[in-house]
Amino acid sequence: ATRRYLDCNSTRIEYMKKNLRAGFKRINFNLAKDKMLLKMGGIHTARGFSRLSLYEIGNTLNELANFHGNTSLHLSFQSRFYEEDGKMVDALDNPKSYGSRYKDFLQMAKSDQWTIIDLRPLKSKYFYARKYLTSDLIKDVFEQHDVIIVPKKGVEPSLNFTLRTP
Repeated sequence: ATRRYLDCNSTRIEYMKKNLRAGFKRINFNLAKDKMLLKMGGIHTARGFSRLSLYEIGNTLNELANFHGNTSLHLSFQSRFYEEDGKMVDALDNPKSYGSRYKDFLQMAKSDQWTIIDLRPLKSKYFYARKYLTSDLIKDVFEQHDVIIVPKKGVEPSLNFTLRTP
């Protein structure tokens, strides 16, 4: 059977955007003055062209914000330290791990504290000074995200707010 990844992903992203549009309409969301927080996977919330070869919902929100005189902030959560079988594991110890691909950023993280890397003041130097040779993945991170957040070891995700539906 022929795999149709692009078609399937395109359909899924169209569905996400359709639901977003319906949600905006349902709550009378004003794109010029209302604010929102979208929590979703980093590939979907990134600005620009995604690794799935599509413009996803994050890019749509970025364009809408710009069009209405606002800005969008794109966060990327990465993890370095985690527990496995009661022992702390550093993702950078395994060069084949997913996390090791982000070593340029994750090497700054420490196991006992949150690490926040604000890429915004670095973008001008990264894109225009051209002093550093980096991988395409790191270039994508600079293009698609504004802030990288690396939690400390042992932090389980939890809500810090109460969900309300209109």
